Amino acid sequence: MSRMSQFLFGAGGFAMHASNFLIVTWLTKFYTPGNGKDLVDPWLFGLIFLFGRIIDAVADPVVGYWSDHHEGKLGRRIPFIRWGAPFLALFLFLSFTPITKTASLANGIYLAVIMAGFFFFYTVVITPYLALIPEITNDPKERVNLTTIQAVFILIATVYVAALSGPLIQALGYVYFMLLSSLLVLAASLAPLWAAKPQPYTRPKGKEEATIGQIVKWTLSTWNNRPFRHVLLSTSFFWFGLNLLMAAIALWVTNVLGGKEADVALVMGPLIVSNLLGFWLFNILARRRGKYFAFILMFIGMILVTPSWFFVQRLTGDMPYLHAMIMSFCLGFPLAGFQSLPYAVLADVIDHDEELSGERREAIFFGMQAIFQKSMIGLSMVVLQLMRSSFGEVMGLRLLGPVAAISCLIGLISFLGYSLRELPENPSTTEAS
Repeated sequence: MSRMSQFLFGAGGFAMHASNFLIVTWLTKFYTPGNGKDLVDPWLFGLIFLFGRIIDAVADPVVGYWSDHHEGKLGRRIPFIRWGAPFLALFLFLSFTPITKTASLANGIYLAVIMAGFFFFYTVVITPYLALIPEITNDPKERVNLTTIQAVFILIATVYVAALSGPLIQALGYVYFMLLSSLLVLAASLAPLWAAKPQPYTRPKGKEEATIGQIVKWTLSTWNNRPFRHVLLSTSFFWFGLNLLMAAIALWVTNVLGGKEADVALVMGPLIVSNLLGFWLFNILARRRGKYFAFILMFIGMILVTPSWFFVQRLTGDMPYLHAMIMSFCLGFPLAGFQSLPYAVLADVIDHDEELSGERREAIFFGMQAIFQKSMIGLSMVVLQLMRSSFGEVMGLRLLGPVAAISCLIGLISFLGYSLRELPENPSTTEAS
């Protein structure tokens, strides 16, 4: 692939991460800020978010199968991205436009409908986009490069949400900030269309039409791929722990540390720096020691860092931001690994599946993975509200760190049996060959 094609494809990573990160970072704060200013009852909010993620999870294998079998001159992926992107941007904007300015059932019903629409079209765009990775290149090293460029755009999205969104919200307000964000997401969603060459697809003769039964059959058949099971379970538990913390950061800064929306940038800023260093580090580790080794190190880093969340403000006394910033810096390294490695690992799994089944089924694997991951993300939002209501605002937020560490430990154990371990890169061997 040319440099420009890689750049355009990677730009999709901004849309993938920014849209989701905006929802995770600010939606909880917007609808359940506490202090009598909630727009939706916290318990109802948790259930609504879980409902949206269930819609998302159910849609994933359907969209995956549909994309894998779509016939047309533009190929299997491009039509979904082209027609889904405008709706993704629209529902992202509408997520922050409640009907009433006080807590009401109308807000709850409205949010449930909007969340269902947002997560459905997120699947329509992102599942085919991710399925392009193993389809547009067969070179394992080029795949790592491609996902690394994608991760750079994810980093840009992280900077936008973590460092710029708070000050922009204070300056523009939620509505105008989300309008700007939706337009950026739309542009980034459409960019990969100029990177991927249309590959017309015609269904082989005798191959059955897509039916509910066939979709279920194809989805369940991915479970027979043992390496996929290890990737599926490990990344799902990682997502649970990560989302617990990311969804609580804005609440932590405003309700525990006493800051404002713009102060979220103080806590998230160090994460951006370490995130950038982490992309470089994990790219080198994946090349020299293999993706398996880098994946294990990613989990260990998360397990070591997240328990410190419990001690924020206590350890530093009158300087609570200092400890929060240190923890944020350390968190950026395993987060960088998680932003760049899983898609390259899953591409290897899909290649392995082709050897076993004789078919390329990229999207259905991404769809099956999303069922587990997004269900765990939705469950983490319910747990977040449960911790706040059961232990109080401060202690409930503190306990999220240890809970996230336990979840990541389970993920690490789940990944240990992964068998597709490529040999580390040997420069002397490469030169000799």
